[in-house]
Amino acid sequence: MLLKKGAAYHVIGIFGWGLFLSFMLRTVNAGIASDLSTDLSLSNAQLGSLSSAFFLGFSIMQLPLGILLDRLGARRVQAVLLLIAAVACWGFSLSHSYGGLWLSRALMGVGTAGALMAALKAFRFWYAANRQQLLSTLMLIAGTSGALFATVPVRWAVDAFGWRSIFATTGFLLLLVAIAIALLIPRDEEQACQESSRKTAGEGYIKENLSAYQRIFTDRYFWRFGAISMFTHGGIGAMQSLWLGPWLTEVYGLSLNQMAERLLYFNLAMLLGYMAQVLLVRYTRLSQIPVPVLIACVTVAVISLQLSLVFWHHPLAWLLWLALAVFTTFFTILLPHVSLSFPQNVTGRAYVAYNILIFSGNWLVQLGFGSVVQTAEMQLALSSESAFRLAMLVWAGVQCFGLLWLLISRATPSHIGK
Repeated sequence: MLLKKGAAYHVIGIFGWGLFLSFMLRTVNAGIASDLSTDLSLSNAQLGSLSSAFFLGFSIMQLPLGILLDRLGARRVQAVLLLIAAVACWGFSLSHSYGGLWLSRALMGVGTAGALMAALKAFRFWYAANRQQLLSTLMLIAGTSGALFATVPVRWAVDAFGWRSIFATTGFLLLLVAIAIALLIPRDEEQACQESSRKTAGEGYIKENLSAYQRIFTDRYFWRFGAISMFTHGGIGAMQSLWLGPWLTEVYGLSLNQMAERLLYFNLAMLLGYMAQVLLVRYTRLSQIPVPVLIACVTVAVISLQLSLVFWHHPLAWLLWLALAVFTTFFTILLPHVSLSFPQNVTGRAYVAYNILIFSGNWLVQLGFGSVVQTAEMQLALSSESAFRLAMLVWAGVQCFGLLWLLISRATPSHIGK
């Protein structure tokens, strides 16, 4: 069922605000990492663990999220999850123990787990397949705007009011978006989900869900992009949401305000990359390039930029991060591409299954990058700058295996979604 023009605008807008706040929470630790370290006396490994708790909660929630979206619909699921995120933000703002902060951060991941997936699931019901790439890019523009806001504007607010006030305010905004979703999003999509779920109720429903996930996770085409999605796409998210900030201060010696300014440029470059992608998809033959070929080329460019960051010791080397941000946007093509290779009745599960790869990689790279830095400093007696460069080199090396698998695999889609 197609939405009327006015309804389409406010639906996209409401889901967009939810994604804006989700991305802000996801990336805010990069700008406040030094504040958290100072207030809580955290090591690099502990900081990585605290920040990655968000992605652990996010990843754990994905499998049940896919089932809930296909059974209950996007409106109800997203409204409840954003309420959980709001409570988690308030908990984070009030906690003074590391355990309390870690748990609150993990619950933020749980609560924002459906911010993009719920929107894409609803859009699959309301729009044709050839509109999905454009809609997903528009959502990611909204999300990247949230990441952009988490840089200099949040840094100003932290300097003025403290980081705890930021999370308390975000919790209130999440509550408002949850209410808007509950009251203003059309219900025809969730009604269709409920009608479909009645056919697979009880024991048959459980069996059907296990069978659907088994089909998705054993699909060869799904795994052709698996390592790329985890360690390249997901890894870029780990940099954006945490390690880019410390890289700028430790490797380039920038102040906190200078670091926040560079983070703003990074997220602005990513935002412009998404906007350019909208134009390229609409007005060029980009969509006609085979996706494996396009992603292989982008991955080569990304790894090359990472190696340049390791070996180029120059004050202007930080500009390479801007190019990295632009190339990263092309990985978002994979989410609708792979998900649309499965039937429409498992759309929610296909989306979140693929999202699991991205955010599992985000969690692993966040945790692993910090562990490599700490090991290099303590066991190898390297300087902080050298330790960060070594961690970048290790990360780039891991991605080479994913690129190799993408190139040698000959898997093709078994189904084209309609």
